[in-house]
Amino acid sequence: GFDDFMTTQGWCVNTLTVPGTDYSLDATIPINVYAQILTGLPGSGSIVLSSTGGSKNSDGSLTIDFGGQSLAAGNYWISAWMEGTYVDEFDPQTLWFWNATAYSYGSEAYWYNPGGGFAIGSDPVGVSAVLGAPYDLAFTLQGTTTAVPEPGILLLFGSGLLGLLAFRKTVKN
Repeated sequence: GFDDFMTTQGWCVNTLTVPGTDYSLDATIPINVYAQILTGLPGSGSIVLSSTGGSKNSDGSLTIDFGGQSLAAGNYWISAWMEGTYVDEFDPQTLWFWNATAYSYGSEAYWYNPGGGFAIGSDPVGVSAVLGAPYDLAFTLQGTTTAVPEPGILLLFGSGLLGLLAFRKTVKN
């Protein structure tokens, strides 16, 4: 799945938490958890951040570590998924579904289905085409904002540097 979000300031992204429902029948199968933040949907956007590791929790949620990577202000798409050892998409060994929420921001969530399973095609498909109504996907990004100096502070700092250079030149002469 993919859903969009916007940030009006820069972030150091630490952790992504994605609530979901785990339908796995065999908890002993090793899985890998991944996430990406992109500038658009697959095929139209590029990857901005990739996860450095993740895990599936006992409540079915995924926790993904972004390690404090920087994310500039802007509009983005986020995706999270897990991969395990299974035969095909109908083998219930590692089934996990991202929890949906009421549609509230930007574009509806999209599913990307590169294998073309479930008879929904392989291009990104809006969830309303399958579920009959638009939904968003639930997630929480945690991190810290990056400080961006106000233009007035930059002007004051620049004026101070010019003053110091002028003072230094006057003292040397």
